[in-house]
Amino acid sequence: MSDIKQIGQREAGLPKVFGRHQMAMVAVGAIISYGLMTGAGFPLSLAGPGVVVSYLAASVVVLLMAYCLAEMAARHPMPGAFGSYAEAYLGAGSGFVVRSAYVVGLLCIIGTEMELLGSALTPMLPGLSATLLSVLGLIAIMGVNLLPAQWFARLEFSLSAVKVAALLFFVGCAWRVFFQSEATLPAPQSLQAAGEMLYWKGILEAFVLAVLGYAGMESLAVAAGETTASPGIIRRVIHTTAWLLVGLALAVVVVSVAVSMLGILPLSGPPMAFILRQSGVPAGWMNIAIAVAVLSVLNSQLYGASRMLFSLGRAERRLHWLGELRGGSPRNAVLAVGVVSLLVFAFFKLYMFQTFIAATTIASSCLLLVWLMVFFSYLRFRQQAAPLRQSDRALASWPAWGGVVLVVGVALSTWRLEPFELTLMIGGPFLLVLCLVYMLFFRLR
Repeated sequence: MSDIKQIGQREAGLPKVFGRHQMAMVAVGAIISYGLMTGAGFPLSLAGPGVVVSYLAASVVVLLMAYCLAEMAARHPMPGAFGSYAEAYLGAGSGFVVRSAYVVGLLCIIGTEMELLGSALTPMLPGLSATLLSVLGLIAIMGVNLLPAQWFARLEFSLSAVKVAALLFFVGCAWRVFFQSEATLPAPQSLQAAGEMLYWKGILEAFVLAVLGYAGMESLAVAAGETTASPGIIRRVIHTTAWLLVGLALAVVVVSVAVSMLGILPLSGPPMAFILRQSGVPAGWMNIAIAVAVLSVLNSQLYGASRMLFSLGRAERRLHWLGELRGGSPRNAVLAVGVVSLLVFAFFKLYMFQTFIAATTIASSCLLLVWLMVFFSYLRFRQQAAPLRQSDRALASWPAWGGVVLVVGVALSTWRLEPFELTLMIGGPFLLVLCLVYMLFFRLR
């Protein structure tokens, strides 16, 4: 296994330019996307009122991971973050697979979410095709990421601030619609009747969706490698941001459920779009908010993927060109992420259904693996960080073991849930291919 200090020295070179608020906005940018901005309509359709239970359970997974990442990132802030922790505490092969899986997962997400950007921008720029707008949007984001990191930080802070403000405004409009509506909530006659209102299979399906919807929280640890903040502040920022995002997601879900229980939501269309129409907000504002949200997501994910690819380049001699810095930016890594994302988008446009299924299942499997390895890395980190009494060691390890159980549970549950039944069937073999690639081409470096 590599020494964590040697890995930190190997990955040195990126300027430390992020303030604590800019660091937080990287995760805000990655998580608040189309789903939350439109009122979590798909999870709501699966689980009904039980979607609140789904998001509460998912928040436990996220907060456990944030706790583990905060401890490791505060002690060892570096661009490779959990990829480097896996290398140091679980072995070089684990480091390669975690880094590669994370990059591939984000490439799949970027390549498919580009379609949302074009759809949101088309009503504002009707003279241009959605495909062209999607491509131009990604190229613009690539241009920003090729500049020194402070340009990325300024853009992402601005976009994320707009997203949070818009989301809070949407939630306020929803509560206004709820309290002004003449409809009344149906009252169950007993606890048994209340339980019958919950669709437990749908709740489990929505739980899996909610967990995957928090993908991006781990990017806080990546951003810690370029922050000027002290270890104590890094730890505090990760905890605070995790609670903020969980609170925002729950606020959106609760208000969507409240309005849906009135029976006034249409069967089709996003809940928040209907709520804004009821509030007299022009439809164009919703398109602007979605466009900003998707731009922010693509920006954050391109940043995270490029930094992890930079870390991979510093770790593997055959990929050394990905670890080169020019002008304070890993430009080769940024260009590689951008070009491959455009290729994924091209396949998506040509073979939409097949590419969407493949990209979604591979991304889900890759991100679940990354989260699982975060928890295993933390267990080894805790063993080596400082000698603890047996009782203290057990207390310090329970967040990681709890996370392992929950993530494994999510992964296994996909076998029995129709919307996710292909996740491990496609994603599992792909992860085995990554292991095989390491053994054949990189193990004897």
